[in-house]
Amino acid sequence: MKKLIFTILTSALIGISLPVSAVTIADSKKLICVTLMTFDCETDGICNKGTAHSIDVSLFFRIKFADMKVVGVLSDGSTRTSDIALINRDDDGIYLYGNQKGRSWSANIVKDSGAMSATVSGDNEAFVIFGRCTPDD
Repeated sequence: MKKLIFTILTSALIGISLPVSAVTIADSKKLICVTLMTFDCETDGICNKGTAHSIDVSLFFRIKFADMKVVGVLSDGSTRTSDIALINRDDDGIYLYGNQKGRSWSANIVKDSGAMSATVSGDNEAFVIFGRCTPDD
């Protein structure tokens, strides 16, 4: 129940802050993102709903476009950094791609809303992450 309340409050706060920011997602040099929901998918096609903690990813993380890095802090306090190999942009969104430790990942961020979806895949494993991003300039 506490996780549900936290997710609802975090979603509301992120959603409220989007229109207030003077810098848009399209113009931002950095974004701060929150992981709202995850799915851990197995080779038999079954996906289990979870949290950032359940798949060992950061609840909050920053995307630093100039440095080509995604930086987050895990629940144990350790920092995880992933290099961004490629960034594409169009009128609708920002698209990030990278790989690390035998896994590849991609993330899509909608410019108008800040909605974020990401996938991570590796050897017989796949994760789907949904969240929200806002400018952090």
